[in-house]
Amino acid sequence: MRIALVACGGRDTGGQPRPPAPAREVYDGPLFRARRRHVAASCDRWFVLSPRYGLVGPEDLVEPETERLVDLPRAWREAWTAAVLAELDEVCGSLAGSVVELHAGRAFCEAGLEHGLVARGASVARPVQGLGQGKQLAWYRQHRSDAVLS
Repeated sequence: MRIALVACGGRDTGGQPRPPAPAREVYDGPLFRARRRHVAASCDRWFVLSPRYGLVGPEDLVEPETERLVDLPRAWREAWTAAVLAELDEVCGSLAGSVVELHAGRAFCEAGLEHGLVARGASVARPVQGLGQGKQLAWYRQHRSDAVLS
């Protein structure tokens, strides 16, 4: 099984409240949209990683958020990671033999998430690791046709 975990990301709402909507629609920033298109075409399942909500399915109803994981204390991020891993265990069962793609920045990946996935027997792929936002967007554009064909 190939599972993707995608960091949330949206446009600034200018302080205007928005009603809850499916996560795949609420998070609407350009990088999130590019990631969403890629993983929807290339993975068996995918989830959103949200600082506020933890592990979120694409159809789960959420409200926009302004929290950024990178701005939160390391201890909080580590507790968040433990909760996300527990949610993943509950939703997916055993990850042994699965490939988990992380489409997220360092704050998401290095607070124990990658280590926790490997400890569960998953292989971890970080296809855009180390790339800035512009280069990530270019990577997703370049791999768009490949993802649609696979």
